[in-house]
Amino acid sequence: MSKRETTSRVLTACVVSLSMACVPSSSEGPAAPAAPSSSAPPAPSSPGVTVAVEMRGPLHVRYDASIGAAAKPSLSVVLTNRSVQPVDVSDLHVHLEAVRENVAFRCASQIGAPPTVREPSTLAPGQSFAFDRALDCALPLVGAYQVRVGVSFGKAADRVPHVVRALGLTVTALPNVEPRKLDAAGLWAALGASPMIPGGEGHGRTLLTIVNSSRAAVELPPMRLVLRVYRAGNPAACEDEPQTLALPVALGAGASYQEPVEVSCLGLAQPGSYEVVARLIVSGGTEGDREIALGRLHIDVVTDPTLFIAPRWKEDTWAPSRSTRGDPRQK
Repeated sequence: MSKRETTSRVLTACVVSLSMACVPSSSEGPAAPAAPSSSAPPAPSSPGVTVAVEMRGPLHVRYDASIGAAAKPSLSVVLTNRSVQPVDVSDLHVHLEAVRENVAFRCASQIGAPPTVREPSTLAPGQSFAFDRALDCALPLVGAYQVRVGVSFGKAADRVPHVVRALGLTVTALPNVEPRKLDAAGLWAALGASPMIPGGEGHGRTLLTIVNSSRAAVELPPMRLVLRVYRAGNPAACEDEPQTLALPVALGAGASYQEPVEVSCLGLAQPGSYEVVARLIVSGGTEGDREIALGRLHIDVVTDPTLFIAPRWKEDTWAPSRSTRGDPRQK
């Protein structure tokens, strides 16, 4: 992630697997002012063994329209053994909880090291090590989040997650791709795509994301997506027929739904630069339909494979069948 998108900061807190003590940060380089230390309850064994924990994470992260959420930044957990005996730090896991405006958003339950990464299982007295972990939380909306961070490590008997502290993280987005609010109930919508796709057969695709930012489940009204496509050098626009979305009946608090939408007016057999303008038609029943502009996407269809930027979403994450089972509108 570029320096323009992420500002690093160092936060110091203390937590131990066996006893408790706070120490100041000794890191160098740019950092935000140190916040007051916070600590977790001590675990009940082997008094005198102290581990200091230092958190290093971002202040800001950029919203990525191609995945309908913020990119996952890196979080560094620096453990320092302040004891006079070795400390077991094996199998370190990070535990996360992300909250925006009092609504919790999904985080991975526990995050360990990637399979190919080798890390120490013990720290000698005075030794430090930085454990890098992905901040694997769903951050589908712009704004300020509080991310509570906890750590667990060592033997099974001592593996109680200790909350280190909460990190303030702000998600920002370019105006043309940031999510749009649909109604007062807390529903939001966004459309994204990879900015560069390879030429070939078939048509381009976009990703529609619906988010519930409220603290209760919200029933989803029927929606249709309209895509108008402009090709560089051609003043005429091509507009797809409105596509009815395969939405679930309802969306839980803090939950997101994603659906791929093919753009028939964007043929991959014709390389060039395209602009995709999206409108979402939301059914209002007796009150009539409403149209919400979802922004404008720039997409380049290229034939040179060295220019192609592979999208970061996985094919199976786009399968709407996971969220639409039992939806009467699918029958």
